[in-house]
Amino acid sequence: MSATAQPGPQWRRVLGDLTGWLDAGEVRPGERLPSEAELAERFGVHRLTVRQALGELARTGAIRTVHGRGSYVAEPPYRFRVVPDAPSIVAQMREQGRSVTQRLVAHSVVPSTAAPDATGLPDGDLLQLDTVMCVDGAPWSRATTWLAHDRFAGIPAVWTDNTSLTGLLQAAYGLRMRRAWRRYAAEPAGPADADALDVALGVPLLVLVGANCDQDGEVTLVAARRTRGDRIEYVVEL
Repeated sequence: MSATAQPGPQWRRVLGDLTGWLDAGEVRPGERLPSEAELAERFGVHRLTVRQALGELARTGAIRTVHGRGSYVAEPPYRFRVVPDAPSIVAQMREQGRSVTQRLVAHSVVPSTAAPDATGLPDGDLLQLDTVMCVDGAPWSRATTWLAHDRFAGIPAVWTDNTSLTGLLQAAYGLRMRRAWRRYAAEPAGPADADALDVALGVPLLVLVGANCDQDGEVTLVAARRTRGDRIEYVVEL
């Protein structure tokens, strides 16, 4: 079978046929697509043509590609319940058997004015942590977190890809985190987002800015998380 004959570049014709497969449910969410070689043979095109079509599907969120394993039909967005005492999203996903990593890509000492809303944080310099979260090998979100530097300066030294900041604060500092406030918005992906999250420039991202406090009600951190819109739904229970 060759790619459906229609005007335009050959990879777009393959893209159209693959999109038709997905829309018709011939390959279900979570299932693996045939390999590039198998698709190239099926459509009668070069593997690079198939790769370009798959790349476009990945950028739109229709599929996810895991290095060394292949491409999979994207599953419906993860529904995350936003209630004061619910576990963090990392904890919830790990409880469900998902593989979640949070790579620390940078850390620095910044003035309090660097945080989008430092209300409640102690005066003085802040520790800024920049992380990228992947779920089952696929990029989900990038986050920037601000904490008091003089109290939490040692966090970068003990950070690993498996670190949960909520868990680390409890284990190392005896702090039990709970949500203080949240603000939600939609913003277009910028160059840093496109690079970290494998999305096209301008694709809508869900942006969450919020603060967490400890068991005594003291604000401990402020964070801004930018998440691919095809990955998650926030459900706010009132």
